[in-house]
Amino acid sequence: MLSESTLIRPASRGRSVRTIGYSSQAGCLITVISVEEAGVTYGVNSWRSNETDTRRYGEERP
Repeated sequence: MLSESTLIRPASRGRSVRTIGYSSQAGCLITVISVEEAGVTYGVNSWRSNETDTRRYGEERP
């Protein structure tokens, strides 16, 4: 579930999407890489957001 403060942007020049948002379960910002295939979104990888993603989240989120 995405909150209003979740940042979604292209992850690279490919098909992946980078989503940065606060996880109440993890208790921190996390970055998730996902791709869509045939109408289904798959989570490819995720990690605790690094300094760059944390800065982007603070600067670019709605």
